[in-house]
Order: sequence, then C-alpha cells, then structure tokens
Amino acid sequence: MPAKDLRALTYLSRKLDLALPVLEHIIESNRMLIEPGVARILEQGKKRIGFLGISFKSGTDDVRESPFVEVIERLIGKGTDVRIFDPNIQLSQLIGANRDYLMRVLPHNTELMMPDITEVLRWAQIIVVATADPAYAAALAKARPDHIVLDFSGLRYPVGESISAEGFLW
Repeated sequence: MPAKDLRALTYLSRKLDLALPVLEHIIESNRMLIEPGVARILEQGKKRIGFLGISFKSGTDDVRESPFVEVIERLIGKGTDVRIFDPNIQLSQLIGANRDYLMRVLPHNTELMMPDITEVLRWAQIIVVATADPAYAAALAKARPDHIVLDFSGLRYPVGESISAEGFLW
C-alpha cells in the first residue's frame, strides 16, 4: 500500500478516534528497509547497477515515496553508476507533485533513464528488480551468467526459466 494511502487511513482513524498502531508504524518500518537494501547492493562490489522499475508498484508512474528513488540516490552518493528502465515512467509526461518529487530527489534522472531494457542488461553488472512487472521476468531470461540479479520485488518467474535471482526480505 502506498505511503500516501497509509497516511490517509491513519488520518481518518485519528479523526474517528481509533487507534491503529500497526498501520501507524508501517511507513517507518518500510523506511527501515532502505539502508539494508543499499548495503546488500553495495556488498556485491560492483559499480554499474541497473534498476528494473522504480515506481512504488508495477503499472504506475507514481514515484512519490518509492523507496527505490531513495535507494538510487544513496547508491549514487556512494559512487556507483546507476541506470533505470521503467516503461511506466515517461519523463515528458510526468506532472505535478510526482514530477517535482523525482526532479528534486534525482535531478540527473534524464541521464539515468534508459528506453530499452536490453540496454540496461547489456550495461549493468548488477540488476535490481524493484517492481514485479512480468515483462522483467522475460527479459531476465536473457541475463548474462555474470550478472548479479537482486530481486527486491518477489517477481514470479516463468516455470522452467533458469534465472538465478537472490531475493531480498522475501
């Protein structure tokens, strides 16, 4: 559930004088996963990192409060080189708060976005699957044996595919 929806629910619960402690702590719990995610990527010892998806879920261009935007910002700050493929994000079509957020957090995003998933696969040493888009599973079937694939999304891979992806917290 997106953070903005959680905030709306917790606001409504307070307005109705309800205590929902689990909901009130989900956002902070999710934020606590950012640092271990960054550490997991950095411990691989590679500099070229390709992200498949950065929005908070597949099928949307909403990147506001997506943990992967912050993960990418931190990785860049640590000296890695990042490229992103997300077919849902067309920079020329982003508007309003969504565009403002992406431009503020990743001002160099035009250099990071790649229009073709095969370009990301060809370039990257590490592939981070950030959203569970089925198109990514098909593309990963073409990953090189030397690729390190870190699946942060719990993507379902087609039966019979020999994709070696390491899961993160799933």
